[in-house]
Amino acid sequence: MEVKDREKSLIKNTGILAIGTLASKVFSFFLLPLYTAVLTTEDYGTVDVLQTVALFAMPFVTLQLCSAVFRFIIEKKEDLEKTTVITTGIFVESVNVILFSFVVWILNFKFNIQYCELFILNFASSALLEIVQNIIRGFGNNGTYSIMSFIMTVVSLISNAVMILFMGMKGDSILIASTIAALVAAAFGICKQKLWRYLKFSTFSLKELKKMLKYSLPLIPNAISWWIANTSDRLLIRYFIGASGNGIYAAANKIPSIYTTIFNVYNIAWIESLSRSVGDKKQDEFINSMFEKSIRLFACICIGIICCMSLFFNMLIGEAYHSAYAHVYILLIAIFFNSICSLLGGIFTAYKESGIIGKTTVIGAVVNFIVNLMFIKFIGLYAASMSTLISYVVIVCVRTKHVKKFMKLVYPKEFLVQASIALIVVSIGYFMRVIWVNALILFVLFLWCAYSNKELAKTIIEPILNRLGRKHEKQSNN
Repeated sequence: MEVKDREKSLIKNTGILAIGTLASKVFSFFLLPLYTAVLTTEDYGTVDVLQTVALFAMPFVTLQLCSAVFRFIIEKKEDLEKTTVITTGIFVESVNVILFSFVVWILNFKFNIQYCELFILNFASSALLEIVQNIIRGFGNNGTYSIMSFIMTVVSLISNAVMILFMGMKGDSILIASTIAALVAAAFGICKQKLWRYLKFSTFSLKELKKMLKYSLPLIPNAISWWIANTSDRLLIRYFIGASGNGIYAAANKIPSIYTTIFNVYNIAWIESLSRSVGDKKQDEFINSMFEKSIRLFACICIGIICCMSLFFNMLIGEAYHSAYAHVYILLIAIFFNSICSLLGGIFTAYKESGIIGKTTVIGAVVNFIVNLMFIKFIGLYAASMSTLISYVVIVCVRTKHVKKFMKLVYPKEFLVQASIALIVVSIGYFMRVIWVNALILFVLFLWCAYSNKELAKTIIEPILNRLGRKHEKQSNN
């Protein structure tokens, strides 16, 4: 497949995923004002810690077999081979989730874990949804995956609103709504793909399991990189500062989640496209082309969100969480570097170098923990946000060095200089907080971003115009 065709395929898949995922996340984002208006910082912080622990534990419990199932389904041609992969992955993951739930239940007797039962149910439903989503992706049904994302967020939004506003529930409503949403979305995916046809215990294979684990185990450190480089901060904050500080930091992280949501949609398509392009003669050319365009796009999105937040912070988060303002700025820059980490991780996956992904993430994790632990007593919450940024920068540097061993990767240096200047200007406006100044900066920024991404825009718009032209010509002939 030609590079241009591969790029168009990547953009098409991103668009399909965006229809459901991004639209649904817009609804989800508006839950933040509801949380901050009704829930105390302590209650919100407690639930956030439980969700954080779940994110940390998930890769270890599931052994990242969901990623292996996705990768192996792509390579399998026969239904029987796919059945073996799916059955083996689901069986092992299910056993592990049951064992983990039992351990948590036992620990609850000693540590009195708040919302313990809800935590277990939420964890199990999330694990189910994750592997179903990866199976759907493995079959290449991005439309179904997108609908599942939409269903999950809408159900979560409605459930949260009902429980908080009409039933007077507090933090437990977040866990209950998340569980219901995951189960409904997973049920839709199972029925749509008719996954029961691919579940036959007789096809369980230890030989296949060994192959899958060889691929998946090195991915565990990468899967927990977000927790290591960002969310471990919250546990340290809770210990040194308290639940109130954790609530502030959790609110600050909700704004960068806008960027993360946008990028994750693209990253799903990025990884799939690279996985399916393995062996193409022009694979390296395709990677370099889309890598440069990706950095251009997401640097502009990141700087744009920073500029917008200077105008809408009080509306989206609230004055009660005003101390989160500076942390939002730092974390947005950190999340941009995290996206570069993920792009590089996708390249390693394409070349089946999953071991490098794990090793580099561990390095970043160590840096994050040391910086955080050293400075949290002196600069408080800033130690958490700064350690997150520093750790991602370190990971990017180390991964860039490794990727050069098997391909020549080119960064858009001229654009990065321009982006740095743009960030400086936006930063001045961000901390000045003068509305007309930031409005003017946003306008100029929009023009610069449009110019910087003209090649990507052309790749997107041309197929649409060609299709409309053919449709018009067909109508004219009729």
